[in-house]
Amino acid sequence: MHNIVGIFSAPLDTAIEPYHGKYSGPIAKYRRVIWYTANPRSEQYMHDLFQARTPEGTFVNADKDSQWESTAADADVVVLLYPDAIGLGFAPIERRIAPSKKDWTTVRVLNGRRREFVLTPAVAASLRWRRALSRLMVGEILFTLVFIIATPAFLILDFIGRRK
Repeated sequence: MHNIVGIFSAPLDTAIEPYHGKYSGPIAKYRRVIWYTANPRSEQYMHDLFQARTPEGTFVNADKDSQWESTAADADVVVLLYPDAIGLGFAPIERRIAPSKKDWTTVRVLNGRRREFVLTPAVAASLRWRRALSRLMVGEILFTLVFIIATPAFLILDFIGRRK
């Protein structure tokens, strides 16, 4: 029997909470957009998902339990419970687990979209890249640039097409 521990945290909720409703400046709006596009699941949702996948596992909320690191260090399998798809804000937890885990401990990820995978160094690098793209809103910026460039061209073509 393996000792399985699921580690949950809601870093995005913590990051936007001070800005929710109190402030309306650009930083507050930016954080709200990042949170909204990530679409993080609730703690209860992730708890239920973890229990459905591993009923014998122990669920730990790293935001509320100060002893979560020692619990994770004793585990044979650590399941990081990302409330969003790519674990925005989970990098500090990943860094803290790596040195304290046993040599044979497997670190897995179960995200809010019900996808499960092993967190290898290559996967971690890929996640860092995707997190950077998400936080910098690269896709949104590229779409906006294409839209701004293409709109005048389409307007001119439409105007020319009506004259015939």
